[in-house]
Amino acid sequence: MAAYKTPAANRGAASLVYFNYRDAPSARLVRGPLQLRKFMQGYAFRVLLLRHRAAPGFLDLSARDERLADIVAPPTRTNFFARLLDLAAEGYTIDVFLFCHGWKRGFGGADSADAGEDQIENDDIAASLASARTGFTCMPIRIVWGTDCRGCERNAAWLGAGARAVSGSRATNFYPGGANGFIDAWNQGDVSFEQAVAGADTEVVRTVAQTWLAYVDAPAQKRAGRWGGCGFGKTVLGDDACAKAYFSACWALDGDWEAGRSGMEMMDISSFKVRGGDTSLTKNGVPRRS
Repeated sequence: MAAYKTPAANRGAASLVYFNYRDAPSARLVRGPLQLRKFMQGYAFRVLLLRHRAAPGFLDLSARDERLADIVAPPTRTNFFARLLDLAAEGYTIDVFLFCHGWKRGFGGADSADAGEDQIENDDIAASLASARTGFTCMPIRIVWGTDCRGCERNAAWLGAGARAVSGSRATNFYPGGANGFIDAWNQGDVSFEQAVAGADTEVVRTVAQTWLAYVDAPAQKRAGRWGGCGFGKTVLGDDACAKAYFSACWALDGDWEAGRSGMEMMDISSFKVRGGDTSLTKNGVPRRS
């Protein structure tokens, strides 16, 4: 049997920020600026994986902010796993932050048969981070947090690879605006991962997304002929049948819809971040490796 090394994880924490949004429905849900610089603050080493040199309007990242990163590279599948392995070999504990689209089978910037390096399959996590590939007993990943839809589909794979704590949306994530609240809490240092994740789902974040869907996106999708609309006095946030029709046709919730629920309730249920692992850990806590 091969003898695998326990990762040293003695050089402090590193941040790996993966940003790979393309023009797809879930990108429209980002209603406020994503402050990526906050996801690089307070780390001993910082890796920023960016696809677009011309930043989308919702990305709050100046040239000065980008210089916080020690490494900036395209968010390809090869780069993603290579940087994880490099950080592990160099003795860092790793926090992984994902800003991208997500599906049941993977995450990245594009969901298609020919996505290639622009998509990372769930199975790639286990295959690329297996001990036989890395030489380590486990990967020194402390947390995995992301805005990707259906992130919970990857929780088990991340935990199996060695992650201490994970958080992933149950289905479509309608509240990516909670990113700033999460990182503000996590960066305090003594706030647990559980508290940081739960506290980011605020009434303000939910209201902004719900209002935009009901009064901007839903009418636009009706005009485009993607669904039939609601009757007088009804909106997609209510419990009328038009709500299920809209969320099924425009947001892929058909198979996830729960009978008797309103559109607003389904947004909350779908966006709920399923947690796993040791969610009591904090940013300033001393990482423990098994």
